[in-house]
Parts: sequence; C-alpha cells; structure tokens
Amino acid sequence: MGLTPQSVSLVTGEDALECVITQNNDTLEPLLPGTSETHLALNKPGWHFIVTKDPENPLANLFYTRLGDFTETKEGYLKNTGQFFLMGWHVDTDDFTGDTLTLVNTRTITSTQGDDGSVIPYVANCVSEEGTLLSIFENSGRKQTFSIPVATFPAVNHLKREAGSAFSATEASGEATLRRAHDEGGSAKIMSGFLNGNPTDITEENSHLEELRALKDALNTCSQE
Repeated sequence: MGLTPQSVSLVTGEDALECVITQNNDTLEPLLPGTSETHLALNKPGWHFIVTKDPENPLANLFYTRLGDFTETKEGYLKNTGQFFLMGWHVDTDDFTGDTLTLVNTRTITSTQGDDGSVIPYVANCVSEEGTLLSIFENSGRKQTFSIPVATFPAVNHLKREAGSAFSATEASGEATLRRAHDEGGSAKIMSGFLNGNPTDITEENSHLEELRALKDALNTCSQE
C-alpha cells in the first residue's frame, strides 16, 4: 500500500540494451478502505507525509512517504509498516500551531476537565481533511493536538527511493515544500480511514523487470559474439 511503483522499459544504448527505471510519483493511486482512523491517504499525486526513521533524532533523518497505514505505538507515536514515524506541528493548549516538526503523538492530552470540575478521559483520535489531529473525550469533546503537514517537490519523479516505501530528496527533485493539508493553494487532502493503493500490480512490474533484464543479458551476449 502507498507504494507508487516504478515503470521499466528497455532502450537501445550506443553499444548495448539498457533497462530504464522511471518513477511514477505523479500518478494517483486508487483509494482503498483502511481499518483504522489513523490509516491516512492523500487524494492528489505528488504529495507525501513527512516521516522519520529515528525518533531519537527525527529532524536529522526526514523522509517522505504515501504509505499511510499508521498505527499507535505503546508510547502514542504513529508508525507505519515501513517502520517510519509520522511528523507534524504541535498545537498547544491555546490552539497555537508551532512551526517546528516533531513526532506526532496521540497521547499529549489524556484527559480534559468538565464544567463541574470532573476529569473526562481521552477515548480516541481522528484526523480532519486539513490534517488536524483531534483528541476525542468521553463526553464527545474534542481538542486539537497536532497539525499534520504534507510535502511536495518541484520534480517528484526524481526523488530517491528508500526502503520501506519511502523517498528522500535529491538535487534533481529539489527541496520539499511543506504545506497545511487541503489549503487554498491546492495541497492534497488527508483522507482518514483510507489508504493509497498501487496504481499498477507491483508483482507484475517486478516480473516484467526480470524478463527485461534476462532479455538484455541475452541480447548483449549476442552482440558481443
């Protein structure tokens, strides 16, 4: 899920045949139903969640992904099956949104106070289309805790593919532009309870790649005889 596969083709070089791999990060995947409110999808191609592999030093290890099958860890962080942690902007008790990325944590607020002074416990989370993470309390009250931004690049097909269905920026891709989700500038909307699927069958793509590699080897051998 959330992995935009690369396409492969065979081209004729000056002295041999070569397999050319092309990223398809500007192709919109189908939306598939998730199984959790923290499963997140993006409704436009070219936009990514900002994630980190290293929760101890998150800002030094930023990556980008559309793999949105996030689930809560025991500490309250949101982690996908690629082993990446979701990043966002913290919203304080006065509803002020910070401008420094940090690990999104669903348990920054574990209770709220009722009108009669009673303690009302936190029961769940939800994420709005604008990427606002809301803590939901037993009395149906809600409180903003994080804003989840989305990132895009001048040349998304030149991102570097990383393990775990993630990407890193390159000189050719340009630097990431971070925006609030579903803003007036046309950034992607976050779809809670959904996942981005694969635009093509990745098994079929890998099989096709192996066939092309075998054909390349055979033709190159013939050309050398």
